[in-house]
Amino acid sequence: MPVELKVTGAFPEWICGNLYRTGPGKLEVENEKTGKKTAISHWFDGLARHHKFEIKNGKVTYRSRDGSETVENELKERGSFPGMSFGQKPDPCERIWRKLFTVFRPAYNPPNDPTAFLVAVTPSKGLSLDGSQKSAITMKTDANIMQSVDPETLEPIEAFSYARIHPELTGPVSASHSCRDSQESFNYVLALGRETVFRIFKHDDGGHGQILATIKDAPPAYLHSLFLTKRFVILAVWQCDWAWKGLPVLWCRNMVDSFAPWDKDRDTIFYVISRTGGIVAKYTSPTFFAFHTINSYDDHDGSIILDLAMYPDNSVIENFFMDRLRSGLSPLTECRWRRFRLRDVPETPDKVVPTFRAEVVFTGGIDSVIELPSVAPPSHWKPYRYAYGIHVNPSTGQNSSKEVGFSQAIIKVDTWALSTPQNTNATPSHPSPHLVWRSDHLFPGEPVLVLRPLSEGMSLDDQPEDDGVLLLVTLDISRGASGLLVLDAKTLTEIARAELPDGQHIPFDVHGMWDMAAASS
Repeated sequence: MPVELKVTGAFPEWICGNLYRTGPGKLEVENEKTGKKTAISHWFDGLARHHKFEIKNGKVTYRSRDGSETVENELKERGSFPGMSFGQKPDPCERIWRKLFTVFRPAYNPPNDPTAFLVAVTPSKGLSLDGSQKSAITMKTDANIMQSVDPETLEPIEAFSYARIHPELTGPVSASHSCRDSQESFNYVLALGRETVFRIFKHDDGGHGQILATIKDAPPAYLHSLFLTKRFVILAVWQCDWAWKGLPVLWCRNMVDSFAPWDKDRDTIFYVISRTGGIVAKYTSPTFFAFHTINSYDDHDGSIILDLAMYPDNSVIENFFMDRLRSGLSPLTECRWRRFRLRDVPETPDKVVPTFRAEVVFTGGIDSVIELPSVAPPSHWKPYRYAYGIHVNPSTGQNSSKEVGFSQAIIKVDTWALSTPQNTNATPSHPSPHLVWRSDHLFPGEPVLVLRPLSEGMSLDDQPEDDGVLLLVTLDISRGASGLLVLDAKTLTEIARAELPDGQHIPFDVHGMWDMAAASS
């Protein structure tokens, strides 16, 4: 049942809707009969927990629900995950034949039980792929499996895959962050095995899908997100490759131990794909790793601008093991903003796909470190100024003896300042142009930007990118309790907060979405 939270300050009257969030929940389970406890070793494998904050008439209610009860029951009974995990170490006593039988459970033919998977990375509205469950909230992960949940109760309804819209979309891997524009969504599915194949596709809300490109020459890599512009889809194959075409998963039974060693000479490859179909060009750059793209757009000269939160290598994945997180060291200290420009992009595909070198426009300094980034929805796939995300000061994260936590602050990055060379890093003589919110005792999660409703006669082009508020879940370490914080998106000053009672905290989640219509209907 939902609980009403204590509100301090005043929520703006125009904020009326639901904030949905999802992420890891339980990190330890216990067999009630034997008393045996199973600890989850990697944060990405935490059992799914879905959250809902309803804001209406200045009041806030909160409810949550587990989303992977079947997985939890398997853990209690066997002490190990059914199938493949992200980083959990398998039980060495488990028989090899059981490993071979379970690890490659087909993602494209999910069982009827919607809680038999860990699906807790990104929520979306109405992504049922066949026109049904239009009001449902769809949870996604980096596997080709989705879970629809009831928008009121958060009860899981069904599990399904992209094979629902096209029979060739049967690979086990996909991106948590699909791209959406003009009632169409874009994503990829990766097939592992004897032949590794990326299939990039688009679909509408009615379940009509089209494969835009089939890529067979790319390394089989773990890609959490992709890019989109008004003309192109860009698949950036940064380095986080499965060794031996994914075969080690059979005996490792987790993704982390199946990744190939880092190769400093392995270029990142950008595949540029027409939104009507076909690969028009490839671009290469020195290698790097990333989780999240920030934004991308077609520039005035015909080139493509790509912004992302970049890491020098993929060792950051190791930093999400629970023992490292509990040490107080933030895993985000090596993250940097990077902008690429792709020049001389052909308009249409040709028989021979040309290859060019990507240009690094700039790499941001420590004052612009950003993760879990977002921009104003009307600014997607367009030139833009501001981006919001969580922030950590790398020097503090590495050296301070005080508790650091997953993220220390919220940042508002000014890309206009970033694109000026002298402003890519702050110095005493050149203070940072970016805004940062932080508190001594509040640790923030991902900020979700909610824009103010348009005034009569006003268009989206007239509205400033920061005309709204940020909603973020925080942990107050002084009370051991969580809450919902509202910041002014222009100034990053606090407007209001809604708090759970002392001692009641919400597990640090991953991503959220705002649904204005849900509560106002």
